[in-house]
Amino acid sequence: MSKNQPHRQKLEPKVYTESDFRKALRETVYKIGIQNSKIHIASFALALHRKLGMNLDQMIDMLNETSKTTNEALCYSDVRKQVLEETGLDIAEYVEEN
Repeated sequence: MSKNQPHRQKLEPKVYTESDFRKALRETVYKIGIQNSKIHIASFALALHRKLGMNLDQMIDMLNETSKTTNEALCYSDVRKQVLEETGLDIAEYVEEN
């Protein structure tokens, strides 16, 4: 073997356990959830601009209020109830319930 040729080591294939698969699944589901949340927030911002003509400052205010509400929320059902009480809109009609 020459000095310029790297030493090749036989790599053993990794043996994955059920725990490895469960961890990968949890991480994947988490990342998909984060991605879906980002898509919904961005789409909502576009809808507010397109349908209501919100300008940049108004959209920033909306996003800040959304973040505040999200951070204060204990669970989806609490926010759903608050939306219904404050606006009369039952958001469940527009959100898939599982």
